[in-house]
Amino acid sequence: MDSKFNIVIPARLESKRLNNKLLREVCGKPIIQWTWENSLSSNANSITVVTDSEEIKHIISELGGNVFLSKKEHESGTDRINEFISVNKVHDQELIINLQGDEPLLDMDFIDKFARFMTNRKANFASMCKPFLYEENLDNPNRVKVVIDEQNKAILFSRKKIEGYDDFENFHHIGVYGYDVNTLKKFASLPKSKNEIRENLEQLRALDNKIEMHMLKVQSFSSYGIDTEDDLEKFKAHVTK
Repeated sequence: MDSKFNIVIPARLESKRLNNKLLREVCGKPIIQWTWENSLSSNANSITVVTDSEEIKHIISELGGNVFLSKKEHESGTDRINEFISVNKVHDQELIINLQGDEPLLDMDFIDKFARFMTNRKANFASMCKPFLYEENLDNPNRVKVVIDEQNKAILFSRKKIEGYDDFENFHHIGVYGYDVNTLKKFASLPKSKNEIRENLEQLRALDNKIEMHMLKVQSFSSYGIDTEDDLEKFKAHVTK
């Protein structure tokens, strides 16, 4: 089955851990440009950067890309995307894949596979996960854990190891999300749930409101998410080696 999907990249300028990180340059290009250019290798019908920054808007516009200038006060990328689809009256059945602006080297083959997964399963809301590697620290709160059922649907997310399940049943959640526009609107309209607030994990709002999350399970997945100066230096080293 053909998979028609749209990539939306929420790109908030402010960052608590790395100031103006999406404007930081590596090999003469800001991070947001790396991310946008990388997404062009996907099979997406459209790619739009949704940002609160005039600087980012200018960069993407000069490159010939689609960009939407959003309000500044959104709490999450999901809310920012919701503003975009609402203002532009995107059809309720359109499939949106949310890519983070600070993930410049995601393998787009995985994104195309993810879109096919959602289409084939008629999934309204989905994400991805992989097994933890032996050397990865299962107790690291920055590595979000998820357990899934036999139908590959999420049961629970946590920053801690999820008790009552073996280590191999705790999968590493990959922060790529897909949803149809109707489900995204519904999700964004819901108040934060108690579990979401406690764990600071937006996806728990979906589970707490009985919105099924289908999980594409992959065996490996590498990316260069940039949250700190150390992450930025690792990315520089990777692209210049």
